[in-house]
Amino acid sequence: MILTMPLGVSAKVDGQLEAVRKALRAVPAPEIPDKAASLVAQAKPEQRQTLAVSVMQAAVGLAPGTAAEITAAIARKTPSTAPAVAAAAAELQPKAAPVIARAAAAAAPAYAGEIVSAICKRLPAQYSDVAVQVAAVVPNASQQIIDGLLRALPTLRPFVERAIVIATSGSSYLPPIQQTMPITKALVHRASTRFSVSTDQILTDGITAAQDSQLTADLAVQPLDSGVIFVPGGGKSFEHRAQSPIVEKGTGRIGSYSPP
Repeated sequence: MILTMPLGVSAKVDGQLEAVRKALRAVPAPEIPDKAASLVAQAKPEQRQTLAVSVMQAAVGLAPGTAAEITAAIARKTPSTAPAVAAAAAELQPKAAPVIARAAAAAAPAYAGEIVSAICKRLPAQYSDVAVQVAAVVPNASQQIIDGLLRALPTLRPFVERAIVIATSGSSYLPPIQQTMPITKALVHRASTRFSVSTDQILTDGITAAQDSQLTADLAVQPLDSGVIFVPGGGKSFEHRAQSPIVEKGTGRIGSYSPP
């Protein structure tokens, strides 16, 4: 019934969402992720993405603490919906965004870049943790992750490009995301301090060519590696073991990730 309902009309979408909630309430809480995935998998291909978001909203409403599990279950059965589902789940549970991103990428690794892009469009401030968590489960997708990140946040391009140069010390290989993201975050932080703007403003508006030149000049005088100490990550296996938080002299820890 709910899988053949036409989409696009507000009242019908509301009715579909209520029908999804009813179907999910009929199963025990531990079975909600599998039931949600089955509902999406049974839909027509052209309806799956829209339905998947409705299913995610309903499922998280019934079991808020299982957003990552619901995301993974849907992404495994219908991988093409993974970016939209992960973004919807992350918006509903923003503190869990890195864990949700990791779960989605592990279930649908071919969509690693799209998952990063979709989540970072909704939650730009979490770009570093999201990228690192996706890279932890899809380590060979560094280029796709960077491409996805820059599609969502083109304002980060000068910082990412400079971070890659710093991480590689001039060599031609693409360094792991776990190296480039802490450096990128440190560069953004330095720009924020240097030009007295918030990091959110930088993510939204970027920096001017003159400011970029000034940062380059500053780095020539005081290279970033003289002021950044890399601290090995810790935590549980599902959190951020692959991440390297950073501490900048005079500032403190700026690359950390707080689990939900």
